[in-house]
Amino acid sequence: MIAGRWRRTCPRPWPTKNFTWSINQISLESRRVIGAEALIRWEHPLRGLVPPDDFIPIAEANGIIVEIGQWVLDQACAQAAHWADQGTPLRIAVNLSAVQLRQAGIVGDILDTLHRHDIPAGRLELEVTETSFMTNLSDAVAKLHRLNKAGIHIAVDDFGTGYSSLTYLKQMPVQHLKIDKQFIRDLLVNEDDTRIANTIIDLGKSLNLSVVAEGVETAEQEYYLTQRGCKLAQGYFFSKPLLPDDFERFVEHFHEQLVENNV
Repeated sequence: MIAGRWRRTCPRPWPTKNFTWSINQISLESRRVIGAEALIRWEHPLRGLVPPDDFIPIAEANGIIVEIGQWVLDQACAQAAHWADQGTPLRIAVNLSAVQLRQAGIVGDILDTLHRHDIPAGRLELEVTETSFMTNLSDAVAKLHRLNKAGIHIAVDDFGTGYSSLTYLKQMPVQHLKIDKQFIRDLLVNEDDTRIANTIIDLGKSLNLSVVAEGVETAEQEYYLTQRGCKLAQGYFFSKPLLPDDFERFVEHFHEQLVENNV
């Protein structure tokens, strides 16, 4: 948690930020937790935990998202270093907003943060949305290529909700496509959503990209995605977002169950 100040349209003082971890990537083949996604919540004194969809647009509009994003990356890297010291070297995923991507020094800031916490670049995944690189495509692509060349993984978040252009995918140094949870929510119930999910999985296979299904909530969804060849998944079926200590216990218990089931 951190204290500080919002600017302009945000309340003062800067509200406490609650930092949680989502089970970002579970391999549907090995059944092991291989990654975690850093999540931020605004802990409002009256409204409780405010989701990022409510306050991130404000933070992007007034520019404070740059400071928030750097804080999140720094906290995520510190946590990843701690987990690695404990023998659990997980890949961490952090969202990179369009405003951050437009900053001239963003590449250096990210690499410096990794170096400061002694985190291998291959252990960081940056998630960008399809719309985040639309305002200046060439500049965004160049920065992402520099980050990827350093060893950082790039994922397209909420895939299928934006432009979904193959032209952009061809230019972007992408390793992962994340199927937006709205297409997984009604998987096997809504034919259109099922077809869209299948199309993204097939697209990922054809482009040699890993596909992550977001928002998996039932055993039926997990089974179907596994049979269709989706390699990675996340969602409440596995776990809700957890605080760091709870996350550590979950991973330990999850893997213990895996060993027991294989005995």
